Amino acid sequence: MENEEKLKELLYLFHKDRFISQQTNSKADQLYKIQSSELKENENPRHIVDEIYTSLTRFKGLNYIDPEYIASIKPFNILNEYVWHYYNGKLLTLNNNVFQLFNHIDVLEGKVKLSDELIHELKERRVIDFKAKIIKSLEILNYCGIWKISCVEDYKRIIIKKSNTIGFSHKHFFPFSEKDGFTKNINIIELKNCDCISCNFRSLDFDHLLRKLKLATYNENEETFEYAYGNFLVATDNSKKAFNIYKRISENIKGKEGSFVKYFLAKLNIKYLHNLVWEDEKLQDSFQIKDEIRNLDLNRVLYEEIEYNISDEVRNYLVKVKEEKLFLSVKKKVNELVDRIIDIKKYFERQNRGFIGSQGYQELGDQYLKLLMHFHNNRIVFIRFSEYKALSAKVFKGFIESYLTKNQGIPSLSSFYLIEFILSVRPPEFQKIINKVDVLKLDEGDDKIIVNHISNLLKSYFEDPAIAFEPYKNRVLEEYLIDMSFKEDYTSL
Repeated sequence: MENEEKLKELLYLFHKDRFISQQTNSKADQLYKIQSSELKENENPRHIVDEIYTSLTRFKGLNYIDPEYIASIKPFNILNEYVWHYYNGKLLTLNNNVFQLFNHIDVLEGKVKLSDELIHELKERRVIDFKAKIIKSLEILNYCGIWKISCVEDYKRIIIKKSNTIGFSHKHFFPFSEKDGFTKNINIIELKNCDCISCNFRSLDFDHLLRKLKLATYNENEETFEYAYGNFLVATDNSKKAFNIYKRISENIKGKEGSFVKYFLAKLNIKYLHNLVWEDEKLQDSFQIKDEIRNLDLNRVLYEEIEYNISDEVRNYLVKVKEEKLFLSVKKKVNELVDRIIDIKKYFERQNRGFIGSQGYQELGDQYLKLLMHFHNNRIVFIRFSEYKALSAKVFKGFIESYLTKNQGIPSLSSFYLIEFILSVRPPEFQKIINKVDVLKLDEGDDKIIVNHISNLLKSYFEDPAIAFEPYKNRVLEEYLIDMSFKEDYTSL
């Protein structure tokens, strides 16, 4: 080029690693390909079924998306501003197209039924695999904690009606009459026993968990997020095993279509492992691994490596994940809810009468569940950090304070939460909180679940003898207890 300054500007704008690439198409080629595809798609406006399906499936790689975020993006949110349209398992939408769609969809005993009118319309509009797309969309919503959908026909009419109502805002979740819309059940997933790594860990079935991990060691096909997460949970080989699996996963899926979110999550987990890999002078690879992790730039991953391969909504959400926005949001709400629960307890002790309004414990459980689903379902390696353990202790304290508020607080505790607290709260803190209660009542039937979990824990330590007269220590467990982090967590149980 004759103008050398212009050439410098171009190189600065695109960077040499963006402009020339031997392994993949240049960023300019990628952008052109995506824009051409979008232009082709926009030639024929999509049906709302396609809009919902595309909006949700573009997050492929995430098994859980914050339902508040889903409610704030298109096509559920048609306003040009952020909304708070999720509450207690319900998603509210002001989109009339969604209203019209779900007016012709019913879920009965987990089965999706479409009206004849909707089927005719979808066929006429040539929507491909419409039944499968609707089912997949509902499954994603369910896995994100959305069990009901509230649709209004004309939100502007509601705004006019409630213009003089104090506290009303169409940007927040609001009640409405049957004349203005409806709320429908959309729960189609079947609750069943799960044999995933996370559930093995949370059921205290360490024998089953560790044997699965050991068998996977000899099978390269098992180098998945599932087994990387399992090795993180038990700190295999000073957490280096998890690091190596995540590293190989990221190398194998880099640049592959549909794997961009997973690629980011693999890099994120590698970054989190930095403080979990102990530096040992006898093992130089520990220092090499930590140096490699230190040099990992997640911003570069987001804004250069996968920049043009994900939508703005997906990128914005991944930025929130990177910056731990969900954790910080839940932490803030948990602190507020626990303070409210303590205030209610004090109020009841002074007044000796009921408290009008929310008791706080239901919302507290919902917030903690969001966090559990975010970390466990997305296999994000965070639950061994002190911040998570401290927040778990805060939630546990809130439940116990509510339980001690007679006739006003939580009447019993779910075994699900109790097990989470046993796993996540440090033993001294757990003992301090539980000592406030003489007898802790569990939800009906949950005592059997606790007994089963304790049985799993004991069986994982001793093996039944085949020939010997006395049980002996589990050899697989003994092998994994070499790692101090896992030994400390296991023995504390």
